[in-house]
Amino acid sequence: MKTVGIIAEFNPFHNGHAHLITEVKKAFPNHGILCVMSGNFVQRGSMAVQEKYSRAKCAVCCGADLVLELPFPFSSLAADGFAQSAVSILKRTGVCNVLAFGSEMADGEALKRCAERLLSEEFREARAAFSEKEKKMGYPAAREAVYRSLYGEEKILSLANASLAVEYLLAMKKIGASFLPFPVLRVGPEEWENTEKEGILSATALREKLYRGESIASWVPSAVSEELAEEIRAGRAPVSLERYFGTLIYLLRCEDRSTASEYYGLSSVFDRLRDFSYGSKSLADLIVRAGNQNVTDSRLRRSLQALLCRIPRYAEKEIPAYTRVLAVGEKGREILFQMKELQGIPVVTKPAHLFKISDRNAMKWAALEMKAEEIYSMAFEKETEKGYFLRKTPYLLPSLSKKDDPA
Repeated sequence: MKTVGIIAEFNPFHNGHAHLITEVKKAFPNHGILCVMSGNFVQRGSMAVQEKYSRAKCAVCCGADLVLELPFPFSSLAADGFAQSAVSILKRTGVCNVLAFGSEMADGEALKRCAERLLSEEFREARAAFSEKEKKMGYPAAREAVYRSLYGEEKILSLANASLAVEYLLAMKKIGASFLPFPVLRVGPEEWENTEKEGILSATALREKLYRGESIASWVPSAVSEELAEEIRAGRAPVSLERYFGTLIYLLRCEDRSTASEYYGLSSVFDRLRDFSYGSKSLADLIVRAGNQNVTDSRLRRSLQALLCRIPRYAEKEIPAYTRVLAVGEKGREILFQMKELQGIPVVTKPAHLFKISDRNAMKWAALEMKAEEIYSMAFEKETEKGYFLRKTPYLLPSLSKKDDPA
């Protein structure tokens, strides 16, 4: 079966995500939909508001056929590392021939042109020269400034989803993936907006509502609303890195600087975060005070997450050694069987299967992921049983019979 790949966080799954899946089904009615979804830690440097199996359940209840995990720490890398890790999983499944994504612009040729320009010798030379003059400017801002100086006021790199789409296209070129790009025009408000548009509220605004204890039922599919309500009753949502504020302050003040430099993305901002840890009243307050035009909030959060979870700095130079099945929908079993025959990437359905992977590199990352999952579960409102995620298995749609169990 041919499949359309979607890279997502679903944090939480909302009406905009449902729109994307609906448009994909219209364009590719005979394809399955395979999602590579971030695990419990997400790309903006925070904990997912809802644990990964629960979010994956929401996705298959709303039309996805199979949800595979983009495992930690690769789900927490900057945009280029995040994109390359996710695209590499899709490529190694061997079943994906289309990559669909939401974007503020649906002009696929413009997105391709942007990616090609970023890979050009002209751009690399201009970027290097600019860096010599503006050494303190952050990478995203510097890249956009150089791009505009060379190619005019094209705004692709200033648009959050379009910029990430370009990263997917760059990753495809770097690793030799030949997916057909399928951009879907994003509907609803911008990610940073708190206003409703076309029945959609941004994921950022929805998370803020959940943290305030407000209902988001008006902006998510009913299946998602029901699942979230159950997770909230169980004390497993909403989850926030804010619960580790005190721990992070302790680490910033007590960690040796030479040791801190071994963690992903932390070296260049460690002193700044340590200085502003004094007087900060919350994690959000620390991020605001330590940030500036050259250091984004997401960069600071990723650095703090690396400190908390001990993400090594070389993580950005590797790609996932395995993936995990989180949820199986209507066509998911058939997709999994195809993947098993192709044997492109180790696929884990139960935590115990991790110990059957002979690859030492996979074991290294699996050990780090297991520790991170303990950290995540400790952020639940109510204490859970020991080894909560070690006992979790993929969610199966009720329509699938026992014989369809992928385990």
